[in-house]
Amino acid sequence: MDQGFNFSNDTLIKDISNFLKDRFKYYLKEKNIRHDIIDAVTEILDLNKISTAYEKAKSLNKIINEPIGENIVLSYKRAFNILNSESKNIRETLTNTTDPSIFKNDFEKALYKKTSELKQYFSGMTNKQNFDETLIYLATAKNEVFDFFDNVKVNDDSEVIKKNRLELLNFFCKTNENFIDFKLIKDINE
Repeated sequence: MDQGFNFSNDTLIKDISNFLKDRFKYYLKEKNIRHDIIDAVTEILDLNKISTAYEKAKSLNKIINEPIGENIVLSYKRAFNILNSESKNIRETLTNTTDPSIFKNDFEKALYKKTSELKQYFSGMTNKQNFDETLIYLATAKNEVFDFFDNVKVNDDSEVIKKNRLELLNFFCKTNENFIDFKLIKDINE
């Protein structure tokens, strides 16, 4: 007999999910994973892929203070910081649509090509991926990122060019975030 009660397990599912996420964070802490890496790998944690998240955290923790880790973090942070500060100064919102046809120099083209290669790499990843190799591959973007910033003025006088350059940086950052949320990784100097 229906007495007008409606039970929802949405709250229960959320509570269990939060509990498992907290337990996973504690487990990573016990494995001596850096706190910022724990935060980055659990920011958008899919509990169905918890072993993948663990392997990513373990791989990044292993190389974070090595030149490979520094190259990844410095490249991402350099792009993200400019993107974050300059995207507030444009009239339109970023839509993740870089237009290579309006690039003005080879440095833009090189960063776009490298980011496209990284995106292609991530689209072919599986749960059995070797994350040490993935990080080595991510680190290879340092030259293109640094060459871009050393030779390209992002804040161009043309709003169209400026927006496209910010779209390119957004493309690079979003592609890197296929691994983890690098925004939450501390800067090397911190």
